[in-house]
Amino acid sequence: MIGARRSDVLQGPAFGFDFGLIEIGKGRAMAVSTDPIWIERSYGLANAAWFAFHTIVGDVALSGLKPSHLALDWNLPQSLTAADALTMMRVFGLEAKKLGMTVVTGHTGVYDGASLPTIGGGTAFAVGRRKDVILPSGSTPGDLVVITKGPAVETAVYLCYRYRRSMEKLIGPGSVERIRHLLHSMSVVGDAIIASAVRGVTAMHDASERGIAAAMNEMSVLSGCGFELCSEEMYLHPSVEELTESLSLDPLSCSSEGTLLITVRPESAHRLVDGLRKKGIVSHEAGIVTLGGGVKLTGKGRSSRLRPPSRDHLLDAIEKLSGSH
Repeated sequence: MIGARRSDVLQGPAFGFDFGLIEIGKGRAMAVSTDPIWIERSYGLANAAWFAFHTIVGDVALSGLKPSHLALDWNLPQSLTAADALTMMRVFGLEAKKLGMTVVTGHTGVYDGASLPTIGGGTAFAVGRRKDVILPSGSTPGDLVVITKGPAVETAVYLCYRYRRSMEKLIGPGSVERIRHLLHSMSVVGDAIIASAVRGVTAMHDASERGIAAAMNEMSVLSGCGFELCSEEMYLHPSVEELTESLSLDPLSCSSEGTLLITVRPESAHRLVDGLRKKGIVSHEAGIVTLGGGVKLTGKGRSSRLRPPSRDHLLDAIEKLSGSH
């Protein structure tokens, strides 16, 4: 199912892991991750390409190693013009250059049956010292949980681009515009690079599909630890909160690409949060790692088990809004 067994594979495909890991000798390792090139035209082509790039690179950045190389496969539909293709490729090139990454190989073609939003795939690589790798399974009891940007950011941004008029009727043009301005926060790359430089960070995981609830439960299973989150300490962007309340969505169960879950030793938490804030990234200590298993959510004098949702609440919102069109 996964091919030959090789002694240089330190981590293969597994539940909850964002990347694979290969030993390359002399105490060094290479992290690898792969994702679709997903282009959401409602963002505008340049913004959509930016998001696609950061989605591809984000997983490998969570390894704690510096993203370094990129391989791209562009399967272009006939409906895209050459100018459209160049716009996307230029964005990928500019974003790679900012990170010191190089596109080392790839493929480009126009194909019958190819269509937006999925027009190929990308594989990202990160190279560094094996001892600097941060695994999503590394949380230990007593660690603090730091969350960047808060829940449901991606869900709110997507809805305010894809269904702008409906959302303006629901929460008003001002709130919609504030949410649309969050588009360039939908990346964990910068968050992960900052966190990787802080000694005492024990694990990182992004809250993409099914949101914080799913991601936190994955970290619990991987580490064998329990997690306790406090809803009153968790930041939630005011306009995102307004949107999720208006659509009766649980923000913790909504897809939130760009939201990073970090566990860190208590003595390093302040330095981590300060480092993120200096780069304009909102982050808060929102919980603690405990003995046992599972995820507990506390707040307002109550405590409950936070279970992974069976379905991303973004999909529920899309169904509601598509039905109203």
